[in-house]
Amino acid sequence: QTEEINILSEYSSAEIEYARVWLELGPNQELDELNVRHISAGEPINPNDETSLGYPEDVIQLAGSRLVDGSVLYSGNGDGTVNVYHVPLRWDGEYPAGEEFYQEIIDNTKLESISPGNDEEVLELINLLNIQP
Repeated sequence: QTEEINILSEYSSAEIEYARVWLELGPNQELDELNVRHISAGEPINPNDETSLGYPEDVIQLAGSRLVDGSVLYSGNGDGTVNVYHVPLRWDGEYPAGEEFYQEIIDNTKLESISPGNDEEVLELINLLNIQP
C-alpha cells in the first residue's frame, strides 16, 4: 500500500484529481495531452451567445488536444464526487439559444463519484497535463 501512495506523493491533489476525473469520465483514454482550463463562476457557458448564462460556480474543463478526445467539464466537491456539466467543447447549433437552454445545462449537472483508479494510470495522465494559467 505505501508504495502506491509514494508514486503520487510528489503531485498536488489538483493534478491527481484531474487525472482521476479523466480516467473515470474522459471519452477517450488514448491522449497525447490533457489540457486543463479553469473557468470562473460567472463566465458565460457559451461565450459566443449573448443570451448565455454564467456558470454558477468555478469549473474545470479537461480536454484532449484533438476534438475526438472529447472533454469533461466539472466542479469538484472535495469529497470524491464531482458535478459534471454537459457542455460541448465546440458549440454547434442555433444561437442565441436563450437563457432557458443554459439554465437546463445548469439544472442537469450530474453528480459522479470518482474512484481513486489505478495509480500508474493516474501518473501517466498527470504526465500529460497541460495546465493553462
